[in-house]
Amino acid sequence: DYDIELVSVVGIRDVFGDNSVTERIHDDGEEYGISPKTGDELQINYELSLKSGQVLDSKQGMDFRMAGHADNGVYCSKAIQKSLETFKLKSCGTLICRWHHPERSEAADIAHNVPNREEVVIKIQLLEIYEFEDCGKKAFWEEALVLKKAIKPQRCRLCPGFDGTWCKVKILSATGCGQEELLSEEQVIETTVGEGELCDA
Repeated sequence: DYDIELVSVVGIRDVFGDNSVTERIHDDGEEYGISPKTGDELQINYELSLKSGQVLDSKQGMDFRMAGHADNGVYCSKAIQKSLETFKLKSCGTLICRWHHPERSEAADIAHNVPNREEVVIKIQLLEIYEFEDCGKKAFWEEALVLKKAIKPQRCRLCPGFDGTWCKVKILSATGCGQEELLSEEQVIETTVGEGELCDA
């Protein structure tokens, strides 16, 4: 007689339904967390390797855009985007990307040092989903005129309203369209919300 106990289950999913990319989830992450959606910006860990274990590329804490036109500088970006749609924060998974996946090409394989028709393994972990808010809605501005991106969200934080609240704001950096740095050092500004001294985003 044997007593058997099921300890864990590793979920396996055919991402595109054609067996070109197979997903294995190793850690489900936060149980009640939200999942990324199209247009979101994320922070992920990424590793590209061969089935032999040879690592071809690795990026820790990289920014990743959930947009069809974005290749994000990684191999099989669209497959990663599709997989991340079901991830929760801190989820960790592995993709097996086979040679007949549409994103794969001779040029892409050469650029990432992938041997022809070799299966590759892509490990991804979702670290953060950046919060975006159209700040202009509060003041009836033009849509998408000022967008706020929270690079380090603080849960249950107190947000000032348009009621004369006094605030101290630290400006860490500012860049122009050409990505030139407009600040040489951090600046601290004390202001009252609604008086127009600082953009009331």
